[in-house]
Amino acid sequence: MNFPHSPRRIGAAAVHRRIRACSRCKAYPIIPRSPYCVSFRAAASCAALIVCSAAISAAAAGGAGAGWQPQTYRTIRAIYGVRVTHHFGHTDKSCLVADVNLNGGTADRREGEVYVDLRFHPPQNVLAPVNLSGKTIHVWVFAPAGLAGPAKNPNGIRIFVKDSGWRSEYGTWVHVTPGRWARLTLTPSTTTPPHGYRSPGFDPQKIIALGVSVAAGAHSTAHYRGGLEIDDVSWDGQTRYGFGK
Repeated sequence: MNFPHSPRRIGAAAVHRRIRACSRCKAYPIIPRSPYCVSFRAAASCAALIVCSAAISAAAAGGAGAGWQPQTYRTIRAIYGVRVTHHFGHTDKSCLVADVNLNGGTADRREGEVYVDLRFHPPQNVLAPVNLSGKTIHVWVFAPAGLAGPAKNPNGIRIFVKDSGWRSEYGTWVHVTPGRWARLTLTPSTTTPPHGYRSPGFDPQKIIALGVSVAAGAHSTAHYRGGLEIDDVSWDGQTRYGFGK
């Protein structure tokens, strides 16, 4: 069985964007959606820093990408957009749609990620960092025809999480069946999942972000352009992101 490659992981200072005023209320400073802002570590310790509650409320209600965003690092750009649809879903007529342009033959399109930063777009009654050690995260995904890739060297999808030091744990790759909903799982721990990845020093008790990764099979030149539906993100027996109206 072939598994997609495991690319280099990136640190917190990979991209620099300044703290800006909230575009909704103009009154409070808000950290940019990119978690790679090098100003974050210093700013996060400042008691005066306030994240705009209006922006968080809109995300929780399912607006825009419900707080989810595509990874923009230069080698992980196969997902270029994210939105919520109210016409299709796992348990109702709503889900998150990641816009995918996957190309195994192009360096920056071999893998893509979509994620949510729990510090700024938390589910109801959740405060980051979250202790998810030993708790299984479930995510349902729907892969349209073409996203699965070639039968001999299929594409893969998996869950990943980030801790407060932006260290990562990536779950086991799953080869999905086109046209069906499939459940992905990841149980954060200090043990690397089979065919997964875990950064040295990763702390499953301090999770600040989670997401879904899709990648072309190893040595594959498969190309897919279209959607990847994501729904019913849950842990502790509760749906945390349902993307409903």
